[in-house]
Amino acid sequence: MPLFLFFSYNLRYYSAFKTHKSDHTSFLKFYQLLQKMRSDRFKYDDESDQKVPTLSGMVEDRIIKAMENEKKNPRRYLFLKIGLVALTLVISFFWLSYAPDGLLGKMDAVGYAVCHRIEARSFHLGDRAIPLCARCSGMQLGALLAFVYQLQWGRKAKLPPLKILMVFGLFFIAFGVDGVNSYLHFFPNAPHLYEPNNTLRLLTGTGLGLGIGAVLYPVFNQTLWTDWEDQAALGSWKRLFALIGLGLLLDVIILSENVLFLYPLAVLSGLTVLFVLGICYTMIILLLFKKENEFTTVRSAWVPLLAGLTVAILQTYLIDIVRFNWTGTWGGFPL
Repeated sequence: MPLFLFFSYNLRYYSAFKTHKSDHTSFLKFYQLLQKMRSDRFKYDDESDQKVPTLSGMVEDRIIKAMENEKKNPRRYLFLKIGLVALTLVISFFWLSYAPDGLLGKMDAVGYAVCHRIEARSFHLGDRAIPLCARCSGMQLGALLAFVYQLQWGRKAKLPPLKILMVFGLFFIAFGVDGVNSYLHFFPNAPHLYEPNNTLRLLTGTGLGLGIGAVLYPVFNQTLWTDWEDQAALGSWKRLFALIGLGLLLDVIILSENVLFLYPLAVLSGLTVLFVLGICYTMIILLLFKKENEFTTVRSAWVPLLAGLTVAILQTYLIDIVRFNWTGTWGGFPL
């Protein structure tokens, strides 16, 4: 039976290859698909013969269809790609020209679009506040940390188990409680639970950020990749506690306010805003155009990734314009 399946399925692959052999890009896609399908097929055949055609129907048909669509209108796709790159460059140029001077100035413009940037609630590099407040800095850097931390386990696309999600739920509650308590201090006569401070803002922000990254990573994998794995990257207490430990270490470094660490982290926090927004918009674009699960490499997925980043930059630019025209300053909201 396995030998029969090998010859019958490879005969079908050879026919598909003959159809697309003139297109070098399609050949590379076909070759990657063939290698994956061969390895997965023998694995599935050892477990159950009934799973072989199911895998073929899920993966092969979708990829071959994408190859056919690209082959039908090669010039149209080329013009769309050129147009996207041009649009990205134009939007980026206008936004960078509008933003304040210097690298930190550009990051200030990013933070300006998503954060109040109140100086008293931010950490400082000398006498200037970093691009994001303490809470937003923790949230963005925590999200990036969780996302990067899970990369070592590949394209795992299953959400963490409920017990781990409940821990992140507690982090979310702590974030909300501390945020409301901090907000009440804008009103002198309003009751509050305790005196807020930047340390608590950073810790609760980082906790929420870890939860965002823990959810964003598997959802992104499940939306983008053809060969995503139905397993959780954060599937054990050991991995969760290691991530939390890294988050605490990150906060200790930020609290030191050592310029050697705080400057790159300040820049990284601003870039993370664009990264997270870009990832979210990429998923939305894939769903709108029904292109989810059609990619096997970052190189093959550069178009939706760049489109998502472009929308993120455009959003930042538009909010910057509205807020600056409203307030007349790049600084934070006055207390």
